[in-house]
Order: sequence, then C-alpha cells, then structure tokens
Amino acid sequence: MKGVEIRCSAENSRSAAPPEPLGFKLESTTRQAEVLHGRPHDFLKFGLLAEDERVW
Repeated sequence: MKGVEIRCSAENSRSAAPPEPLGFKLESTTRQAEVLHGRPHDFLKFGLLAEDERVW
C-alpha cells in the first residue's frame, strides 16, 4: 500500500480535525464536490503516504 486518503466535507470541522495531528497532509479542496441536503459542499482531501514521517 502506498498511502491512505481521507475525504470529508469542508463544513464538518469535527471530521476535518483528526487527520492533521495523525500526520495526514491537506492535499486539496474539491469545490462543490457533492450535493448534500440540497446544496453543494466542498470536500477536503487529506493524504498520508507510506514514506511520510509517522507521528505515533
């Protein structure tokens, strides 16, 4: 496995909080990626590669 990816709504701060302290890097923001509850939402993509430094 080369890496792991986490995607979450940019509006959901509780979902967006855990990845960075675990060593994940914010790789991109996909604007208006999905329609949730009748309106478009941006999504954040965090990544952790096999060669990245571990914080745990």
